[in-house]
Amino acid sequence: MSTEDLSAWNAEFESLDWLDSQAGEMISLVERLCDLNSGSTNLVGLERVADILVDEFSGISHTVEKLELDRWKRVDDSGNQTEVKLGHALRFQHQIEAERKVWLGIHYDTVYGPAHPFQRCHWVDEQILRGPGVADAKGGIVVLLFALRAVSRCLRSNEVGWEVFLNPDEELGSPGASSYFQRCAPNFDFGMLFEPALPDGSLAFQRKGSGNFSIVVRGKSAHAGRDFHAGRNAMVRISKLAAKLDELNGKFGDSTLNIGQILGGGPTNVVPDFGMARLNVRVDCPDHQESLVATMRQMAKEINGEDGFSCEIFGEINAPPKVPDFAIGQMRHWVERVGGFAGEKITWADTGGVCDGNKLFAAGLPNLDTLGPKGGEIHSSREFLDVTSLVPRAKLAAGMMLVHGLSPDGLLAST
Repeated sequence: MSTEDLSAWNAEFESLDWLDSQAGEMISLVERLCDLNSGSTNLVGLERVADILVDEFSGISHTVEKLELDRWKRVDDSGNQTEVKLGHALRFQHQIEAERKVWLGIHYDTVYGPAHPFQRCHWVDEQILRGPGVADAKGGIVVLLFALRAVSRCLRSNEVGWEVFLNPDEELGSPGASSYFQRCAPNFDFGMLFEPALPDGSLAFQRKGSGNFSIVVRGKSAHAGRDFHAGRNAMVRISKLAAKLDELNGKFGDSTLNIGQILGGGPTNVVPDFGMARLNVRVDCPDHQESLVATMRQMAKEINGEDGFSCEIFGEINAPPKVPDFAIGQMRHWVERVGGFAGEKITWADTGGVCDGNKLFAAGLPNLDTLGPKGGEIHSSREFLDVTSLVPRAKLAAGMMLVHGLSPDGLLAST
């Protein structure tokens, strides 16, 4: 790096000190967003949060849009496929015609529905705020927003265009947003997602892939006394299948299968003709993904050959494994350098968790996906946010965008 380049970097990074004065505003907005319920299927609550986000992002965006998403196709508790309407995705764009473009995104739904007891924020101490979505991921939205506000104040901000995409369905596996990820990925140089950092502040590097499956077995009902042997017990059959699926753990590297739910049955004097299992599959690499899913489908096929039984398997690995490539390695190099300028040491960890970064990576967009604040115990009523991490993470994200604009050939082309 030349002396001239270093001087330009220092000048731009010094302008990010403005964020130090915004800590109170950032915390206040986190509380405001988290005190409104935006569970993934709470369309009214999602719309209320969306309206706030439109107001907040409008001041820095050239275009502001609410987008209809594909409907969520799911299997109900009776084993039938249904379609569910989802909330609006939000898209904000700025200088999208620029030669260098960055995609930024995160979800604004949470796992906490309106009936969940965890509905409002409260302070544990001066540093720790508990609340639904404080870390996952409304704290990340606030980091993203203020990072862009900081960038907009810099002299060189016009050299990078950006799009912000906030989806309402990530906690469901992004069934409506996934097709959008496929379409948008080729249009940007790299992506930045604001899932929470790990509790110690580390960024995720390699991620497993994930998919949810529903397996439906149908048999034949009969009177449990008079005609027991004429029946075909679907509950017994799905239970046996679930046990066989569980035995696949440890046979495909570090991939795992978790049987989360078995449904079916009814009165004990009736042989049940319906049984269903819901399971989550995590795969550690693409090869194991193909072989494991093929094994599951073969097991289902074998049941179809049994007298009086039928079996259907629904689902797929919709978030493929994220195994870092050269481009993500370059992003790792640069975020570590930017962290140095922002006064933050960057550490890394692999994780079994998945996010929309998996889908974007599979669609061809290199990305870092844990640029949100420090937090932990997500998806529980103990979810917390370390509020002292909001400003440093906003500086880090803003710095990454500035580096992309200041580097002669852009961030990923630099060495």
